[in-house]
Amino acid sequence: MKHLIPSIAVVMLCLSPMSSSLLWAQRAQGNSGADVGSSAWFEQEETKTARRLGLTPREQVGFVSVLGQFVFTKGNRFPGGQLPELQIRCVDQMADGAERGPSYINQQGQTPYFFTRLKRGQTYKFGWLYYLGTKDQFGTWSVPENAPKRIRLVIYYESAKGMNRFKMSSPDEPVDLRSADSPSSSAQPEISRRSNAPPVEAERNANPRPPHANLFDLSGVPDPPTTFEEQQLLQLRRHDGTSWYDHEKLAQYYEKRRDLPRAKAEDEKAKFWKSGGR
Repeated sequence: MKHLIPSIAVVMLCLSPMSSSLLWAQRAQGNSGADVGSSAWFEQEETKTARRLGLTPREQVGFVSVLGQFVFTKGNRFPGGQLPELQIRCVDQMADGAERGPSYINQQGQTPYFFTRLKRGQTYKFGWLYYLGTKDQFGTWSVPENAPKRIRLVIYYESAKGMNRFKMSSPDEPVDLRSADSPSSSAQPEISRRSNAPPVEAERNANPRPPHANLFDLSGVPDPPTTFEEQQLLQLRRHDGTSWYDHEKLAQYYEKRRDLPRAKAEDEKAKFWKSGGR
């Protein structure tokens, strides 16, 4: 009877509500516990994608399986570290008309992964879809004609408008995952060399508090709105003004309409909150 007690305890642990997070973490590594990037993991993702897109084995021949991975060269500045929805679209819609919105695979202590399938010889646009419905394209990448069946694509991300690099490698090749979030990153000492102030304080000093930093200037947005984008921007009245990417979206809206004074003012607010403004 004594020998049965540990077994019963294990069963109770597996059935308890507390274990659900452990099971989710296991699934984040791939179905059936397959490690991300392993052959078993690739096979699972390829099968799921083929079913979802209705691809035949013959149609899959020209495609490459991609293990995508972000490395934030200046730190992950998205609120709470939560990335917007990723969108991938082929430049030549006649060659590949499917728009991709892969889900993220978040692993503790790692940058987010994603899986997708891209066609050899084609160029793809990579961008964000924000919750307000606006979009940003942050880079393009062309799949080599001779790309192997399975690859790792590391995206060294700086910003939506920055110099973002794409690097293709073997799925089992080690990747330097250090970013500005890590003390070992080269980005932190660079700030320290420019100023004797602590890194965060130095960045904050580089972006002084602009006038009305916690307010969205919606005076240039038509009310009533004439587009869906304007309708969503007007909803910012209900939000506090501390979200840097909302200020950035508003700045981009004004910039597209050549309203440069308002665009500049909102851009300064975005930079202020992005640098940890108070």
